Amino acid sequence: MATQFAVNRIIDSVWTVGFTMDESGKAIIECYDRDITIGYADERKLPIVELVENSDRYITSLKLVDRNTGKEQLLEVANQQHIFTYGTFIKKD
Repeated sequence: MATQFAVNRIIDSVWTVGFTMDESGKAIIECYDRDITIGYADERKLPIVELVENSDRYITSLKLVDRNTGKEQLLEVANQQHIFTYGTFIKKD
């Protein structure tokens, strides 16, 4: 399945999360970083993301907001980790 992207602008940085979906409908986070080119290049086209964290700063869900309709979607995260352990997306050939 292709990686999907969503963004969150914080001041002058665009934080981008890349994720795929597993068979059960949960999101698998592939990357989360402010240095992902697609986030800057396609910011106005991509959904807005809010990362839902627990008290230990583990990402438990992704709240996606469609820029055009405002429709929200909440996706549970299958690979819950600390917010800064995901790293940058490296495309594999």
